[in-house]
Amino acid sequence: MDLFTILGTCLRRWYVVLPVLAISGYFAMQAYEAVEPQYTASTSIVILPSQTLPGEEGAVETPTLENPYAGSGGPKLAAAVLAKNIDSSSFRDRLGMAPDDTSTFEASVAQTQPIITVDAMANSPEAAIATLDAVTESARVVLDEFQAVAEAPEAKRYLVAAAVPVSNVTDVTPSRWRTAGAILVVGAGLAALLAVALDAALKARRRDAVLAADVPPAAQQERPEQPEPDARAPERDAAADEVESIGRSDGREAAIDPDESEASPPGRSSSTRGGAARPVAIAHARASVDHDK
Repeated sequence: MDLFTILGTCLRRWYVVLPVLAISGYFAMQAYEAVEPQYTASTSIVILPSQTLPGEEGAVETPTLENPYAGSGGPKLAAAVLAKNIDSSSFRDRLGMAPDDTSTFEASVAQTQPIITVDAMANSPEAAIATLDAVTESARVVLDEFQAVAEAPEAKRYLVAAAVPVSNVTDVTPSRWRTAGAILVVGAGLAALLAVALDAALKARRRDAVLAADVPPAAQQERPEQPEPDARAPERDAAADEVESIGRSDGREAAIDPDESEASPPGRSSSTRGGAARPVAIAHARASVDHDK
């Protein structure tokens, strides 16, 4: 079965193909509309040490405590701690984001530098940019808070500065047409399969009906039709037997010796009268047989 045969079958069984295609189109449209748009944007922030202003010349400097993070990796350690805070659920609650909010963000730390890259994803470009701005502002507050908990002097605390501004928003929406097209292809294949199966079943049923109409039943083939008995058959058989018996009698008389015929007295004898009556009886019997026929 080639492509043109399948197309012809689908055209003949359009009442099967069209409903299946309509249902497939409905589900394809639902799948197309179910795919929500997604936009992504990113920015980078850097952790910088605080710049202490030099004192006046000749003034006595008062000793101050150092930042506890300075002796444990400095800005790189502070960047790692800040990234962990950004990825926590408490930071999301700080931003006031509802649980059903589809906007997401994620922070990652560079391997060699105290730089944090924040990636945000939302349903619109504006929402993605707003999410990045909110994360950056809250990151400054969180960095200062956990340094204050560590009793770092305010003059020695690290600061957050923008390293890379917000990049262009990118549309990363999954392909809607890919999902909808896959559903349509599956629906078309199913419609063709149903049409071909129905067409084959109907053809087989029609062929069986034609064969049953052309071939007589097996009982009629095995036993031929018997003729009806004739009610006048016994009469015709009796007349035929009479003709046959008269014929046999004539044969016997023909075989009589000629001397016996000459010895008979002239005139009509009993045998002569019998010989004259036999032809009449034979003719009468034959006429009766012909009349019955």
